[in-house]
Order: sequence, then structure tokens, then C-alpha cells
Amino acid sequence: MSRDRELPQQFEKLNPFGVPNAGLIVATVIPAILVIVVRDVSGLADLYAVGVVGAIATNLGASSTDKKLGLRTWERTLMFSTFIVMAAIEVSLFVDKPNARLFAATILVFGLILRGLASERAEKKALIAAAADGGKKGELSLPLSIRSVRRLVLQCCALSAESAAHWISPSRKRKTPIALSTSSLYGNNR
Repeated sequence: MSRDRELPQQFEKLNPFGVPNAGLIVATVIPAILVIVVRDVSGLADLYAVGVVGAIATNLGASSTDKKLGLRTWERTLMFSTFIVMAAIEVSLFVDKPNARLFAATILVFGLILRGLASERAEKKALIAAAADGGKKGELSLPLSIRSVRRLVLQCCALSAESAAHWISPSRKRKTPIALSTSSLYGNNR
């Protein structure tokens, strides 16, 4: 992410073992603080399970469907089948563990906000560079505008709130299905 200029360059520096020092420190300190501060370790285990299973499922799904990777057919099929199993486990974790679902939604929203801010900063830098070059270089085309990211974040918050309300009182039935469509994310003027 630091190569994409979404994190500071300190996160790009590697130690002799090929691990980024700053990332290693952050990935060690934050869980240590959580274990010390939070008294319910079993609740943390639920959050950990959702994160690990989600990361593995994402990696398997992305790798198995990437045609640029030189995978044999049986490898791609095995990886995609494992992705399906891991995705089913992730869905069952979301259903069984509402705190983990809320945690995952919060991390998603937070990540989207940070991504939007980083994209906005990169766009401003590119526009400034283009103005300095006389407008010849630096045209930037981003897949999501800041407005689209904000709309997505608001929809994720609404989805999370509706989901939390449903799980707090399961006797109440949802009147409308939850659906996020690309037209609602990008708007009609795409």
C-alpha cells in the first residue's frame, strides 16, 4: 500500500527478513493493547476468526479468478472450491456472531473512508502536478469519486444499523430486503 502511496513510505522499508518494520510494529502493538484492555478474550477470538477467515477467502477468491496467474486448471478449481467453503464459513460466522459482523462492517467503513481520503489526496496532487506541467500530463481517472465513496459509506452504515436492529430484536421481521446495487453506489450519471 505504501508503493501505491496510500500509506507513508516508512511502511515500505523491509528488515533483513523481508518484513516491513513499521507494519510489523503496528501489527504487534495493536493486538497486544487489545488483549490487555479487553477483558472478554473469547469475544476477541470471534473477531479474529471473522478476520482470518475473511482474509483467506478473499485471497483464495482473488487468486483463483485471476487469469494472469499461471495456475493449472486443477489448481484453479481446487482454490475456487476452497474459496466457496471459506465464504460459506464466513457467512455462518456473520450470522452466528453479531459483534463480529458489526466489527467487520466498521472496519469496512473505516477502510473505505481512508481509501477515499487517500484517493482524494492523490487526485489533488495529480491536479497540482498537471497545473504545474501546463495541463499536459497528470490526468487522473479514479474508479470511485469521493461522492461515491461517501454514498457507499452511508449505505454500509445503514446496512450495519439495520442488521444490528434485526439481531437485537429477532422477533421483528424485516419489511424490506437489504440490497446494494451498483446504480445506487455510482448514481445514474456514471
